[in-house]
Amino acid sequence: MKYIKLLAVLSALCVASFSYAKDARGFYVGVGAGTVELNDLDDSLNGPYEDDSGFTHQVSTKVDGTAIKLIAGYQINRVLAFEAQYTKYGDVNSTDTTNVFGHQVKGTKTILAPEAFSFSLNAGYTFNNGLRPFGILGMSAVDINQSLKLYADDLNPGMRYGVGLEYTPPAMNRLSIRTAYEADMFYLDPKEAIEFEDYILSSVYVSLSYKF
Repeated sequence: MKYIKLLAVLSALCVASFSYAKDARGFYVGVGAGTVELNDLDDSLNGPYEDDSGFTHQVSTKVDGTAIKLIAGYQINRVLAFEAQYTKYGDVNSTDTTNVFGHQVKGTKTILAPEAFSFSLNAGYTFNNGLRPFGILGMSAVDINQSLKLYADDLNPGMRYGVGLEYTPPAMNRLSIRTAYEADMFYLDPKEAIEFEDYILSSVYVSLSYKF
């Protein structure tokens, strides 16, 4: 009798695992929002410079706004998913402070409005309690949408990477909430310099997705 009970328990576990693995498969779409940070690895968007008239300028750059994400993907099993994302990174604003005959003149303008499209492999593991830690690695196309022609091209290739945690409530297994850090590393070809400049646009975000 005890072997029959053990066999029944094992059978139930196998059926439950198979059902959960089957539920893990499918297309999903989502939307998210979060913070934005621009890491200027060469510090080329900040610092002093002198114009042709001999006036000294101090330039500082920061990103304003919220990262907006549109997500679409297909989860193959508990471990792997292929995922495409559109990310709007807000506006990159530059503040130029000029010393004119002992007086400071300050002006701020938007120089970049970056957005990115990425295609990545999402690898993690979906536990039976609905938690799924994951990592993302893939390629991206970053469009900087420059208002001033500082760089040779608007559209530049990049690398998408990140880590996060997703939770799918067992009672609502078509809905998932995610919190993650993701970034695009890319380079730009400045018009006034010989060497390429390296940048990282990153976001810490929360998203909600629905699986079909």
